[in-house]
Amino acid sequence: MEQEKILWSGSPHWIGFFYYFIVAAVLFFFSAIFLVLAFEDTHFFLIFFLFAFPGAAVAYIPFNYSKFQKYVITESKIIISFDFIVSRQKIIRISDIRELEQEQNLFEAIFKVGSIKIWTAAYNNESEKPVLKSI
Repeated sequence: MEQEKILWSGSPHWIGFFYYFIVAAVLFFFSAIFLVLAFEDTHFFLIFFLFAFPGAAVAYIPFNYSKFQKYVITESKIIISFDFIVSRQKIIRISDIRELEQEQNLFEAIFKVGSIKIWTAAYNNESEKPVLKSI
């Protein structure tokens, strides 16, 4: 069987997840305040952890997607794969694509990044359709 020619391959750009970094920065800021207060009263250590752990989790989301999500576009199909603990893969034939919808906010436009939603007969629902995010 002949190997298909890869037209493009890549991962999501971290800029598409910039809002997660802002939320994480706010959570870390508040955790730093409570850490300073914890030196005066140990009850603030609990509040410090209530802000620090969610901040770390929110900061990890962009890393997670940009590191483990991969996109490959060949001459006949689009492959969206996610390989973290469990490997998932969506294969969409180019011939099945009915419509493409491009989204780009102002911040993404500055960095020349955007998302592409793929409409096919199999994915008619807004929440189910495949998205090439932050490419």
